[in-house]
Amino acid sequence: QKLAYAGNERDAVLLEHELVVEFNHDEDSRQLITSSLVGFGQGGGESFMARSVGTTAAVGLQYLVSQPHASRRGGVLLPMQPEIYKHVLSRLEEEGISFTESSYSL
Repeated sequence: QKLAYAGNERDAVLLEHELVVEFNHDEDSRQLITSSLVGFGQGGGESFMARSVGTTAAVGLQYLVSQPHASRRGGVLLPMQPEIYKHVLSRLEEEGISFTESSYSL
């Protein structure tokens, strides 16, 4: 109870990734790519942190049990594999959890 939100309080999640990329070792192609997530919990209800973590885990598990080839791999499935992250990101977007991406030439 010490860390519980009051009825009118809610959490906020702010996440930003910044990547500087260079294509084909060409310095003229350098770009800054940002990917940002902003979300707020519901006052008196579910926190956005709980929703984002729980939904991601649920979507990942749903993928694992619905894709016969995924369970045959065994071990840990890495979310950097396109067949996994494309599915997970599109399902998260359907649930209202999405990143905004932008890029700028440097």
